[in-house]
Amino acid sequence: MEVNLDPTLDEFVAQLVADGVYPSRAEVISEGLRLLREREVEQQRHLESLRRDIAIGLEQAARGQTKPLNDAAVERIKARGRERLRPASSSFVCSTRRATSSASSAAADA
Repeated sequence: MEVNLDPTLDEFVAQLVADGVYPSRAEVISEGLRLLREREVEQQRHLESLRRDIAIGLEQAARGQTKPLNDAAVERIKARGRERLRPASSSFVCSTRRATSSASSAAADA
């Protein structure tokens, strides 16, 4: 299979191979596709979870199990949403790339 990349991505792939992070261009592309598949599966799971939650909410509303939505409730909902969106770690670095960069730096210093 032939893959045509824009110059920026082509350079990125070439640099990963040159740095020794991946043994070949094909491995870089394969890893990218594996990660894309993982992301798609996770998004599908999340979508299914949202649909279940919506269905539960609609059932509760149909039974009259609702509460009025006032400003305080809206603020609590917003605060919970912001908390959920806050990243667990803001400085995630792929350990493979970090180790390779450290090794390259050590070699350059020698």
